Order: sequence, then C-alpha cells, then structure tokens
Amino acid sequence: MSSITTIEPFFKFTVTPKVRMGFLFCITAVATILCIIGQGNFLEFFMNFIFFMSYFLIPWTSINLVDYYILLQGEYSVKDIFDLNGKYGKSTELRSLHS
Repeated sequence: MSSITTIEPFFKFTVTPKVRMGFLFCITAVATILCIIGQGNFLEFFMNFIFFMSYFLIPWTSINLVDYYILLQGEYSVKDIFDLNGKYGKSTELRSLHS
C-alpha cells in the first residue's frame, strides 16, 4: 500500500484491486529473488536493509516528534486531518492567495 501511495501522484492511475494485486505480486517476486540471492550471506544483507530503513525512519520520526511535542504541544485536531481546508490541508499562504 505504501508503494502505491508513493507512486500514484507521479503516474495518474486508478488504484483498483487488480493494481494492488499487481504491486503485491511484483514486490513479492523482487523480495523472493533478493532472499534467494542473499541467502549465503544473510546477516550482511539484513544489516544493510536495516541501515537502509533507518536512513528514512530516523529523520521521519524526529520530524514527527518535534512537530507533536514542541510545535503543537501534543494537540492534534483529528477532524482537521481529514478536512482539505482544515489546519493541515492547504497551506495558509495558498489560502490567502486564493482569497
């Protein structure tokens, strides 16, 4: 699902169950091939995978924690998360330009 979410804005297509199954099949095939290739040196491949994931997760987690605890002092508006014109939707600069 996250792969489809990442790719969808760049290639306009409708996400259907067939598209999801296609992505699932492709990702499963790639993962299986990588596992077969790396089975002789599993620990090294696994550690590289963990390091690769940490390059994305550590900055993302830091940004979320600073946003939650320092900028918003722990107060999110769940209603506004789902509202395009809410506080997390369009930026205030864009709203003022369109007004």
